[in-house]
Amino acid sequence: MKLFTYFGALAGLMALASCSESDPDDAKSKPNPDTLEQNAAVFQYDSGISIGARVPLGVAVKSDNETTNLGEVLEAGPIVLFFIRSVEWCGFCQAQLKTVERIIPELETRGYRTFAISYDKPSIQAKFLADQNLSIKTLSDESSSLIDAFQLRDPQFTEGRAAGVPYATIMVIGKSGRILNKTVSGNHTSRPGNEQILNLVDAI
Repeated sequence: MKLFTYFGALAGLMALASCSESDPDDAKSKPNPDTLEQNAAVFQYDSGISIGARVPLGVAVKSDNETTNLGEVLEAGPIVLFFIRSVEWCGFCQAQLKTVERIIPELETRGYRTFAISYDKPSIQAKFLADQNLSIKTLSDESSSLIDAFQLRDPQFTEGRAAGVPYATIMVIGKSGRILNKTVSGNHTSRPGNEQILNLVDAI
């Protein structure tokens, strides 16, 4: 995959090696949500389903321990979907969701509900949301089936607990099931800040 453009301005890079079996726990760095937003440079990769394409609507995932799919989720309206690595061990994912919580009302005003998807079990996702008092909805994709259907699996991880994680991705998906806009980061430590996320939605 080739790096082809920058999304947003570079305010600094977070110095943290990618999580792997030998270096497994980037949660130890405890990235701060404010720091994450300041360091919001995103390396945009040509990965995943293209803008304008229809998303896989029938792939089973779990939400609140109930089996569902994107077709059912989208019946209630368009969504902004965050693909994250793990709320259990990925500190950058944890910080991102804490940051995004601040703009959920603004996204709702624009007509979008907000979801995060990871391969974590529903119980792990629920515990994180409760501990952090977050209102974002989560989808559990334990088999990474929906991650694969979106063509977002990070291929550098083939074994260990990081196997099956997606690229850090944001998809804006219309009620019809088509991708309206997206951003894909090839570097899990660099993700859009809240202003960039709102711009992603407003650019539609």
